[in-house]
Amino acid sequence: MPDLLSLSGLRTQFVTDRGRVKAVDGLDLTVHEGETVGLVGESGSGKSVTALSAMGLVDDPGEVVDGQVRFHDPDLARRLAEEHPKQADEFVDRSESVVDLARAPEAAMRSVRGGEMSMIFQDPMTSLNPALTVGEQVAESLRLHQYGGRKPDTWWNAVQETLPSLRGGGISEEVLDATAEILAEVGIPEPEARLDDYPHEFSGGMRQRVLIAIALACRPQLLVADEPTTALDVTIQAQILDLINDLQDEFGMSVLFITHDLGVVAETCDRVAVMYAGEIVEEGPVEEIFHNPSHPYTYTLLESIPSEDKDRLTPIEGNVPNLIDNPPGCNFAPRCPWTQPECTEGEIPYLQHGPDDVDHRSKCVLEAFDTSTYGDDAAGVSAESEVFTGDPLVSVDGLQKHFSQADDLLDRWLADGPQAVQAVDGVDFDLYEGETLGLVGESGCGKSTTGRALLRLVEPTDGTVLYAGDDLATLDAEGLRERRKDVQMIFQDPLSSLDPRMTVAQTIMEPLKVHDLPEQEAGDDRSARQARQERVDELIEAVGLDLDQRDRYPHELSGGQRQRVGIARALAVDPDFIVADEPVSALDVSVQAQILNLLEDLQEEFDLTYLFIAHDLSVVRHISDRVAVMYLGKIAEVAETDELFADPKHPYTQALLSSIPEPDPLADTDDRIILEGDVPSPIDPPSGCRFRTRCPAVIPPDDLDVDQAVYREIMDYRERVENEAISVAAIEDSTADVADSRAAADGGRASASDPVEADAVREPTVADLRQRLFDGPLPPAVDDVINESLRLVVEEEWERAADLLRERFESVCERDSPELGAVHHPAACHLYPKS
Repeated sequence: MPDLLSLSGLRTQFVTDRGRVKAVDGLDLTVHEGETVGLVGESGSGKSVTALSAMGLVDDPGEVVDGQVRFHDPDLARRLAEEHPKQADEFVDRSESVVDLARAPEAAMRSVRGGEMSMIFQDPMTSLNPALTVGEQVAESLRLHQYGGRKPDTWWNAVQETLPSLRGGGISEEVLDATAEILAEVGIPEPEARLDDYPHEFSGGMRQRVLIAIALACRPQLLVADEPTTALDVTIQAQILDLINDLQDEFGMSVLFITHDLGVVAETCDRVAVMYAGEIVEEGPVEEIFHNPSHPYTYTLLESIPSEDKDRLTPIEGNVPNLIDNPPGCNFAPRCPWTQPECTEGEIPYLQHGPDDVDHRSKCVLEAFDTSTYGDDAAGVSAESEVFTGDPLVSVDGLQKHFSQADDLLDRWLADGPQAVQAVDGVDFDLYEGETLGLVGESGCGKSTTGRALLRLVEPTDGTVLYAGDDLATLDAEGLRERRKDVQMIFQDPLSSLDPRMTVAQTIMEPLKVHDLPEQEAGDDRSARQARQERVDELIEAVGLDLDQRDRYPHELSGGQRQRVGIARALAVDPDFIVADEPVSALDVSVQAQILNLLEDLQEEFDLTYLFIAHDLSVVRHISDRVAVMYLGKIAEVAETDELFADPKHPYTQALLSSIPEPDPLADTDDRIILEGDVPSPIDPPSGCRFRTRCPAVIPPDDLDVDQAVYREIMDYRERVENEAISVAAIEDSTADVADSRAAADGGRASASDPVEADAVREPTVADLRQRLFDGPLPPAVDDVINESLRLVVEEEWERAADLLRERFESVCERDSPELGAVHHPAACHLYPKS
C-alpha cells in the first residue's frame, strides 16, 4: 500500500526548569493508505505528543526540534504550493508531491487540519465547547473547509461570526443539511432535532460520536484517534470501535489509533508500534506483536494483562525513566529482566524478526530471550477464587441512596416531575470474612455510591448495613467514628484523594492520630510519637515503598506509588473490611499488576475482606471470589466468579462480558453483543426491568410471534413515541420540498410556491418515517398497528399512538420488576423466574 503519512527522525521537546524533556526522541513511523496503525505504551511514553506533533498542535513550552512529518498527497501539495507561493519551497516537495507538515506555516496547517487530517480527542466533555450547540460545532468544520473557507483573523470578522449566534441563526440550509447528514452517519438518532442541543444534553457515548462527526465531516484521508474510548464504558466502547471500523470501511481512510488498551489494539489495528520513553521499541503486524513479541518491554507489557489462566500477575518492576536525563543505550535496560552489558552502550539498532516477508522490527540487541523463567521468582499468593460460607461479615439489605435535585422547599412544591436521582435503589448482598466481592457495571449504575453509602460517607436514604451484627446506618457519630477503625476505603484517583501539602509519612500518620493509635501495651516505654513513626515505617514497607520516600509529597511520586500511599493510609487503623473504589482504573497495565498483587498479598497477610468496585471485568475476574453486576441502581446478577464468566444468565451480564476487548488479534469476536443506546436516566428509570430499553432478549407478548430483532425495533420505536422524540417536522419539510419540486417540474402546471395539500404530505411522511425507524419490512401481525401509530404520530397524536402501541406490544419486562432470588446463582430477569 502507498504511504500516506511518514514520520522520520521526529524529536519533540519541552523546556522546563529542570531541563529539556525529550518527549519524542527520534521517532520513525509510517501510516499507509487505508490501514489502521496502533500506537501503544504506558502513560508518559510520548504517544499523544507524537500525534500532536504530526498535527502541528504542540504548544509552548514544547516544540518540534527536528524530523519530518511528510504527507503524501499530490492534490494537497499542488494546492498548498499555489496558496503559499513564497514559502512553498520550504515545505512542499513538488517532485515527490509531498508536504512536510513539520515545516508548513500555520496558515497551511489550518487548511490541512480538519480537511486532509482530523483528530478525535480523549475526553469529549472537555473537547466540545459547552457554550455552542452541537450543530454549530459540526457546522464550523464544514464551513471552514467546504463552504466558503476561513475568513481572515480580524476583529470585525470575529464580531460577524458572533452576531449570527446571538440572533439564533447564521448557518445556511446547505450546511445544516450536511451537518444533520454526518450526525446521522455516526449514529445519532433524530439528528435534525438535536442540532440545537448543547454537549451537556448528550450522554458520554453520544458526545464521543459528536467528536467523531466533527473529525469526519470533511472526509479526511487520515484520522488520528487519541484514546477515543478511554473515558467510556466497555459497552459504549464497543459501540464506538464498531462505528470507527464501519466508517473507515465506508470512507477508505487511514487511522492512527493511540491507546494504552492492548485489547482494543488487537481488535482494531493492522499494524502496531510500541512506544517506550519517547521511542518506538517494536513495530510490526498486529498478529506478530501479540504472538511473537520480540522486545522485552512488549513481552512484559503483555504479561501484565490479567487473564483467566494467570493465578498471579507478573508486573514490570520499576518506573518509566524521566525523559530529561535518559540513560545511555536502551531506555528500558534498568527495568529489563534480560539486560546485557551492551544494552547500556551506544545506540541500540533495530533488528528484524519473524518471516522474511514480514516487516517486524525491534530495538533490542537480543535476537531472542528466554521467557520460560520470567515470573517464576515472583513471591506472593495466587488469586484463586474460593467459596465462603457461614455468617456474613457484611450484610446489605434494601440499601437506597436518592439524591434530591431540589435546592429548597419551594423547589419541591413547584416541581412538575420527579426530583430524586435514584443512584442506588434497593441493593442486597452479603460479604464473608476474607472474601473479595467484585461490584461491576457501567458508569452511573451506582457502584461507587453503593460503596460510599456502605461506609456512610454519604448518608443512605433507606436500608440496613450490618457489619459484624451492628447496623452502620443507625450508629451515632461516636459509634460510627469507632467503627471507622474496622471499615476503610481506597479511593479511585490517588492524586486527588491525597493532601498535596502532606508528605507520605504525614498522610499515613493522620488516621493514627485521629483514632489515637497504635494502642500501647503495658511495659511499652516508647512515646506515642515514636510508636506511630514505627507503625508508619511498617506500613510504608508493607505496601512496597522505600523508607526514603516517607518525606516526599504526592506530586513527587508516580501514579502507582501514590496509590500505594492510599492503601497504606487505609491499612493504618488495621481494618477488617475495605471498600476499594476503582483502585487501579487510573493506572497503566504494568502498574495495575503491581497494585493487584499487593492487594492480594495484604488480604492474605491481614485477613482482609474487600468490596472491589471496578468497570474492568478482566481485573474483577482476576481478583474476585464472587461478582455482583449492577445496572441503574439495582443488582442484576450475583455468582461465583468462574461461574459468572462461564455461564452468565442476565442479558446485561452477557452483553457486558461480550464487550470485553480480547488482547488477541486471532480471537473470534463475531458473536459480540453490541448494546444499542445509553443507560436511561436514574431520575426517571424505566418501569419493570430497568434494562428492558436496551435488552437484546426482551420478552414479547405470548400472542405475538415475531423475531427478537423486529420486536427490539418496535420497543425502541415505542420508547421514542412515548418520549415524543421523533422529528416529524423535519421529515414533513423534506417531504414537502420533494412535492414542491415535483409540482414545479410538472410541465409548468403547478407553481413551487403553491401550498402542498396536507394529505399529499402526510402519506409520504408516514412512509419516510417507517423507512427511517425500521430496517426492513414488518410481518403482517404488526404491520397495520405500526402504520396506524405512524399516522397518529404525523398528526401529533402522541398519547393515542403510545396507547395503541402499548395495548398491542406491552411486555412482561415493562409491567413487572424482576426480583433477585435467594438461590445459588440469582439473576433479576424474567427469563429466569425461579432465580
